Amino acid sequence: MKILILITSSALDKLLALGTIVLGAVSMGHDVAIYATQSASFAFLKDYADKISNYSGDPALSGLINNVVSGYNNAVINGRFFKWYEMIRQAKEIGSVRFMSVPSPLSWLVLRLAWVISWAS
Repeated sequence: MKILILITSSALDKLLALGTIVLGAVSMGHDVAIYATQSASFAFLKDYADKISNYSGDPALSGLINNVVSGYNNAVINGRFFKWYEMIRQAKEIGSVRFMSVPSPLSWLVLRLAWVISWAS
């Protein structure tokens, strides 16, 4: 089975979920295609991935979220958890993982529709 994932944000929580889902899906024998919008694709740039850290949204949540990020970083340092991009790297070693950057979710939809139309005819 092929799994298509569209990621639209480079927030740490979204990237952790992406890494977990991709590694799990490939472990079960699925092919995975990751489509990242322009804003999410920055996370995949070299040396940018480790700079994703602090939450800058709602001030009422910033303390809580920064504590979660700190706990995550401690778990990674102590070897109890992998970084999100390490999970994707492991998934690529196990099976088929493709990555494509798209300018916007709408352009992704157009690409998928064009593929479906060409496949159907």
